[in-house]
Amino acid sequence: MEKPVVTVIDDDPTFRYHVTRQLKRAGREVVTASDEERGFQLLCDTQPTAVILDAHTTTTIPVVRLVERIRCDSSLQRLPVIVCSPDARFLDAHGSYLRRQGCRLVGRPLNLDQLISIVDGAVAGHLFGHVPGYFGAQA
Repeated sequence: MEKPVVTVIDDDPTFRYHVTRQLKRAGREVVTASDEERGFQLLCDTQPTAVILDAHTTTTIPVVRLVERIRCDSSLQRLPVIVCSPDARFLDAHGSYLRRQGCRLVGRPLNLDQLISIVDGAVAGHLFGHVPGYFGAQA
């Protein structure tokens, strides 16, 4: 049986390192990207089981735009998206929208064991289900 593939997209190498290390210890295959274009291309190429994005108001990766690209792509639109953020301002501004797009939001400081449990749920198909009003049509 193949290992589940998780893509981690973040411009912070420390975040990518710690999350990747923990996911690999938990038996996941991990691919990473440090920017939106490379990240989206990796998603298209690898068709992962889940994607983890780190978001805050000062990030160089436009997370909301990336989620929109994922939801508009027929091969990725049902991909479980986990958005990690330490930034209350970002979550206040975008959290409701991201939840409507089927994203799971995880606050920080990040509990890596909790993140592994969330990824496990995504791998098992238990967490993310239908994204209301999206999938090609605006509600």
